[in-house]
Amino acid sequence: MTYRVDDDFDDEPTEPPERRLGLSIVIVAALAAIGVGAGFLWRTYGDDLPAFLTFSSMTGPRAQSVDQVARLGELQTLQQQSVGQMQTVLQLLTSQQAEIKKLSDQVTTIAGKVDTLQHSVTAIQAIPAPPVPKPVAPPVRKKPVTSNPIATNPTGAPLPAPVQIAPPAPDRP
Repeated sequence: MTYRVDDDFDDEPTEPPERRLGLSIVIVAALAAIGVGAGFLWRTYGDDLPAFLTFSSMTGPRAQSVDQVARLGELQTLQQQSVGQMQTVLQLLTSQQAEIKKLSDQVTTIAGKVDTLQHSVTAIQAIPAPPVPKPVAPPVRKKPVTSNPIATNPTGAPLPAPVQIAPPAPDRP
């Protein structure tokens, strides 16, 4: 048995070098065409490229109509919700307007009452008040002035009756 070693193979290609160059050019051109085609697909379909790859447009009008019916149902549900919300808002607005009208009427009534009070105060101030007589003070009593300093008590308490001292008797001869 004979074993072959790597040295046994010829390193020379079996094809001529011109043919290798032509094959390389064809491969590069094919890769360039694939890249350009992918670029056009990406630009045309953008982020919807997976939808293109599933060939959803080729499923026929029936698939599109089912999808459209589902979307139409969603839109109708959304429209009904919007109508309900609008009715609620309209009811709130109507009740607020009624409350504002009620408060406005109350303010008008109070303003009328205040005007009436101001006119009555003005009329009362216009009438001259009769002159008020000044009270006459009662005459002030004066205390009798005593010339005897002993008989006067500084505290104002009553003093006992003065004792009469007899004048000295005249000398008799």
